[in-house]
Amino acid sequence: MPNINLSFCIPTYNRSGSVARLVSDILKCQDEDIEVVVLDNGSTDNTLEVLRAIADPRLTVQCNGDNKGMLHNMVNVMVCGKGTFLVFCTDKDYVDADRITFFKNFLLQQPELNCGFCRLGAEANGGISVFRVGYAAVRAVAFKSRHPTGLFFRASALKSMNFLELFSNYEYVDLFPLDFALADASILGHSAIFGEPLFSPEVAIQAAVHKSWTTSGNARSAFFSPESRLKLTINYSIHACKLGLSKKQLKSLLSSLFIQGLNQSTRGYRSVMGNEALCNHYGMDRRVVSGVEMLQIAWRFYRRWKDSTRSLWMPGGYLFGQMEFHALAQFFRTLWSRARVARVGASSAVSV
Repeated sequence: MPNINLSFCIPTYNRSGSVARLVSDILKCQDEDIEVVVLDNGSTDNTLEVLRAIADPRLTVQCNGDNKGMLHNMVNVMVCGKGTFLVFCTDKDYVDADRITFFKNFLLQQPELNCGFCRLGAEANGGISVFRVGYAAVRAVAFKSRHPTGLFFRASALKSMNFLELFSNYEYVDLFPLDFALADASILGHSAIFGEPLFSPEVAIQAAVHKSWTTSGNARSAFFSPESRLKLTINYSIHACKLGLSKKQLKSLLSSLFIQGLNQSTRGYRSVMGNEALCNHYGMDRRVVSGVEMLQIAWRFYRRWKDSTRSLWMPGGYLFGQMEFHALAQFFRTLWSRARVARVGASSAVSV
């Protein structure tokens, strides 16, 4: 094979049908300098058989032997790729093979680009943005807790940060190791958001049929639970303080992380629990999260995040006090803005 410029890195477990479909779709692209690397996590179905039946030298199939957990598979598949750039895909999503070459060429035309993400499905608007190394790059792409399909890295950036050693601790990264890696890669080079419609996630009705192998919705450790969102936000904040940002930049970033985590712990949690398809996917009963429960979650989140991160700031807590005020002001501005939009919408509906 020629030099490989783009590796599609796919961890899989017991999804022979969807992963074979995804691999076949990628390989419809005629580029000879792309590859597909699949790391099987000890599947007990016929995943290995169907993948090894695909006759294409651009496909590499590896296996852990036994199930080592989702996090292990996520981080290890990224070091299996030989490409200049590595793009992560879950084993159940979709790709438009006709756009792969355009994506690859964009990456190769950016000599200072280290990482970024692709907008998925309906959110893909055709725009492409590149952000300068440092704070701008971190703020644009890191710590977003996005669905991981379409996250991409320059391979040399992952290698330089000791990716496996740093981001294989579940208690620190949960199931979001690539979000931490995006932050470190953005300190080393530019980041980008690729808005062309290349990847599409599994739709809700499919998720309802395909049960999750990695997350039990009834567990307090489920990634969407308020407890997990709190832990992840604290760890994002700890990691942000290691990036060497200025005090002003750090204050702004930590405020955004606080608001993001608070929203995910409240509105995001309510959205998941009210979605019948997602509840079926994660093996839990659908229920309504009341406003009172959301307020209780929000208060616990605020107190515990504050207590857990206070030691990170300057002696005397000066930076913490500034950041806390900035974050709360931003939170209330967001609430006011959304309430205003809702009032305008209601007024317009009445006038019509």
